[in-house]
Amino acid sequence: MTRTSHLKVVTQITLLIATFVALLAFVLYQTVSEANAIAADQSRSIVHAAVDGEIRQMQIIAEDNALWDDAAEAVYRDGVSSFFWTSWGAPTAEGKIYDLAAVLDHDGNTLVAFVDGKAVNRSMLASFGPSLQLLIDQASRKRKAMGGLVRDDRAVYTVAVSDILPISRDLESIIPANGPHRIIFAKRFSTESLGNAAENPVLPEVTLRLAIPTAEDGSLSSPLSDALGQPLAYLTWTPDTPGFNGLKRAMPFILLGALLHLGIVIIVIRRSYVAYHRLTEQAMVDSLSQLPNRRALRQALTRHLEKGEHAALAMMDLDGFKGVNDNFGHQVGDRLIKEVANALCLIIGNHGMVARLGGDEFAVVITGDGCDEKITSFAQRILGRFAQPFRIDERTTGVGVSIGLSLSTEAGIEDKASTEAGGSASELMRRADVAMYAAKRAGKMRVSWYDEEIDQKQVKAHGIESDLRTALERDEFTLVYQPQIATDSRRLCAVETLLRWTHPQRGEVAPSEFIPVAEETGLIDRIGQWVLRKACTDGLEWDGVRVTVNVSPAQLRNPEFSKKLSEILEDTGFPPHRLELEVTERFLVFDADLASKAVESIRHLGVAVVLDEYGSGFASLGFLGRFGFSKIKIDQALVRESVHSEKARSILQASVAVGRALDITVAATGVETAAQMDLMRVAGCDELQGWHFSQAIIAEDVAALVKAWNRPARTRPPRALPLVSS
Repeated sequence: MTRTSHLKVVTQITLLIATFVALLAFVLYQTVSEANAIAADQSRSIVHAAVDGEIRQMQIIAEDNALWDDAAEAVYRDGVSSFFWTSWGAPTAEGKIYDLAAVLDHDGNTLVAFVDGKAVNRSMLASFGPSLQLLIDQASRKRKAMGGLVRDDRAVYTVAVSDILPISRDLESIIPANGPHRIIFAKRFSTESLGNAAENPVLPEVTLRLAIPTAEDGSLSSPLSDALGQPLAYLTWTPDTPGFNGLKRAMPFILLGALLHLGIVIIVIRRSYVAYHRLTEQAMVDSLSQLPNRRALRQALTRHLEKGEHAALAMMDLDGFKGVNDNFGHQVGDRLIKEVANALCLIIGNHGMVARLGGDEFAVVITGDGCDEKITSFAQRILGRFAQPFRIDERTTGVGVSIGLSLSTEAGIEDKASTEAGGSASELMRRADVAMYAAKRAGKMRVSWYDEEIDQKQVKAHGIESDLRTALERDEFTLVYQPQIATDSRRLCAVETLLRWTHPQRGEVAPSEFIPVAEETGLIDRIGQWVLRKACTDGLEWDGVRVTVNVSPAQLRNPEFSKKLSEILEDTGFPPHRLELEVTERFLVFDADLASKAVESIRHLGVAVVLDEYGSGFASLGFLGRFGFSKIKIDQALVRESVHSEKARSILQASVAVGRALDITVAATGVETAAQMDLMRVAGCDELQGWHFSQAIIAEDVAALVKAWNRPARTRPPRALPLVSS
């Protein structure tokens, strides 16, 4: 080979090597550049996905809270109430799910708003401007929750809006004629919430800038835009550069670097998935109790029904929880919710699912064969637990519970579960809810299974509620009085006030039919004040005769009760020492602390407190000594049994002996025969009441009896008052 040929070969080889090296360098450069570009694109995708996840979470929360019967009733019927704080306001203090909650009417006026656990007087539209208005319009037009980003002069918020609508068809009439109100939830936008970005190798650090960012070498930015497309702020970050990092390594490690890059991509994708999954789980958990929420319950029921499994559902509502909040504050109320959640979880264990639906509502789901028997057993155990008080720090707090049960195998659910599982789950929840309210109306602290008659009764109850409001406006109520006789002098010493309602179409409506509805709807306060005022006014004409008025536990739970009572006494001029208020044994047992405060405030006014239905098996000797009653009334069932039962007579004599020992007047109710009257006198009862002496009579007849019965000239009173009909 000649020198020229050698040089030519060397040159060719050199050119070949140079070409190979250049090609390799080009390929490496393109690979590195592409790797860096991919990392930048991935970081953008992750940021956008995280932002979309934040918005979607707000939409889920808004949708879950807006489609809710209790929310619709609270917003359209009750106005601003403790429901807003318990269900929407309290979570803003923790800031885990949202920092702001507000309710707007259809015209955009802010009715109530909470920010960071405090009620604020602030217009949402004025704060967030046209972008919020656009979301409101879209939510109404599309009839679903809409979410996006808004900004005020302080921060950027992730926000969601939805119309407040009831699930039950029979509540659609309460929606205002001009359109439904809107619920708004918002959370301050922060980089910590973006898919756990601080721990993400592709996004080591993300910065939120309210102004347009300046150009920085290697940095990326992405605008945060509102529904109008206007940028509100910018996210900036410096993406990782796996390609350039790989070039710093030796050539033998290029393959290792490529594999490492692939691993990084896999980790990023996995962490992004985990972060998204975490956000989804948070939207399914109640922030206070850490139990599954209403949405999680509905999804669980839907899954079971789609699989063709049998499911039994228990819906529970606490009795007396509002009184705990009103008297001890929301902090104690929140602690009580957590204690109730723990108690339910201990009872149910791993046999079913326990959920908190919001406010003071809970639910339990049991699935599989025999779920109906299991849910019944668990319900009885739950009642047994609630018969005992809850201990919060040094305070003993008692609440009851009303439980409604429904079964997926009932007609109207099982036959469509395979094709309409979502609708069947909603129907199952509705039926349990209806049964629960039936349990409340039946006296609380009980269990009720759903049946079609309950639906019909609920419709009737709604009609009674509407008629009660009309009756108050039209003054349809009347009072009658049943005399009480002193056994020593046989004089008329007191009268018990009885409420009567004559409906224009229905005629006489029994108190047992409308009083539970009044208690449940809160109308009992207005009705009770009317009764007290009317009874005091009538009683002014009966010199020396005490007037006894029955007081509902729902009235006594109202912290304003004693104040209203004082105003009535002052307005009417009725002597407080002639007024007696009757309370039931059940109220003392289930609300001992609250009952103690209520009784003390009544006695402070000079009004006597009477224990009704004594001997029905609830109150103990300790209760009599603790509350200082002026009188106990023997339950009429014990009066009837005493004539025929030696055991009942022993209980009667023991009750009278207790009254004597504590210097408490003992009265017997339901005395209907001469034999019962003689037995009660021999037993030592101080006062007697019943049809043997008189029916319930109107005020004018009471005045006549007072004159005829109590005039001084009478030296030998007749054995019984003549029967007088109203």
